[in-house]
Amino acid sequence: MEDLLLPPPPGRHFTIQPRDFALVRGFVDPSTNRYTLHLFYIRHSYYNIPADANERNIGHAWTTDFNGWYGPAGLNQPDTVALTARAGKFDELHVWAPTIVQRGSMFYMFYTGVRSDVQGGPQHQRIGVATSADLVTWTPSDDPVLTAPQIPWVKKDPSGAPYLGAQQLRDPFVMEDPTSSGTWLMFFVAEDSINAPKMAVGVARSTDLIAWAPLEKPISSTERPTFQGPTTIVESPHVFRRNGQWWLLYTVNGGQIFFETTTSTDPTDTVAVHWTNPVQLQAVTEGRPPELQYWHASEYLRIGSTEYLAAWDTNDTSIDIAGMFTPANAALDSVRLSCPQITGVDDPRGSGGEVRMSISRHRWGDPEVGLRLELPARLLVRLAVYDIAGRRRTTLLDRELPDGVTDVTWDGRDASGIRVASGIYYVRLMHPTGAVVSRVVMIQ
Repeated sequence: MEDLLLPPPPGRHFTIQPRDFALVRGFVDPSTNRYTLHLFYIRHSYYNIPADANERNIGHAWTTDFNGWYGPAGLNQPDTVALTARAGKFDELHVWAPTIVQRGSMFYMFYTGVRSDVQGGPQHQRIGVATSADLVTWTPSDDPVLTAPQIPWVKKDPSGAPYLGAQQLRDPFVMEDPTSSGTWLMFFVAEDSINAPKMAVGVARSTDLIAWAPLEKPISSTERPTFQGPTTIVESPHVFRRNGQWWLLYTVNGGQIFFETTTSTDPTDTVAVHWTNPVQLQAVTEGRPPELQYWHASEYLRIGSTEYLAAWDTNDTSIDIAGMFTPANAALDSVRLSCPQITGVDDPRGSGGEVRMSISRHRWGDPEVGLRLELPARLLVRLAVYDIAGRRRTTLLDRELPDGVTDVTWDGRDASGIRVASGIYYVRLMHPTGAVVSRVVMIQ
């Protein structure tokens, strides 16, 4: 979208909203002798441009320590293009939802391409692949590797509302098959011909990452309703092993993230009763972090012994990356999300000591709130204020602080300088080993 880029919209410091994404470890950076972590993401324009002119390329940024992110132009210049839509190809209109695996010396990026086969006709979704030896220069295939007509259970002609004939097949996630050496699995979502317009998670297998053989049936458990109501759309599936179970995460109806688990040795098990009922991620995360209600399209990453969960955050208009840890109750289907101290992509470690935060000054009717932070060592911290709905209203600190006591004042205003209304607010101090939260009752 380089030809469409303009100065950032009012109130924004950026033009591109990063959306569905992939994380992959790359090569050692000679300047730091650390591994790089590469991020590839949908580039969505904030401007009101024609729909077919949006989400036409995939951006690329990388880091060695999770703090500084780089593009070819240098630090904090990540708005670059790794892959772009191509005229006359299956990805002519849009490129979505990358997933990347390494096989030998080559990296394979699978993604969704969108195209109308006839002028003004239905916009069919297909899955294609691009290859790279260095994670910078990508060569996309001319033809897709998986299409709706190849999959037995997928609706081939979804005429009428809501898809108006457009074949639904998107959001690939590729991993090695844990049950068969030399085999790869691709998870994806598509419209179930039997239960249309419901979508379900499906699976295909491959030995060469080019020719894919879809399973005869979808993972039907992903069509079950959640406590929030019926499930019509499931998106962004991904699978990982944790606590002796396979976890299958997906985003429901364009909203929140749910997951199912199975004790089966095979994560492609299509029998619904072999999977737990859908569980809302926020509901079983220690402290029920309010920001999780704005998470979509999650991804899992493991580096050494440290696990990470990342998601596209519509409140912070960002991609969030959090460490996954054992919660206090140690339940198998629960998790604690926090921010581990990172010394490098290949060398994560935690910091010791106790972090404290207290309200040092607050009087009824006075908009100013005094906060006292106590750190056991020099740490990178983020201090932010949230309202009762979990929306971030302002960020007070986002930098390293020395050990000892630091006093901070919140003037009772949001990020735009407007005084907040009376009500309950939460001040959240995030640090490498967790988070501390204090409640503030504001009466103006």
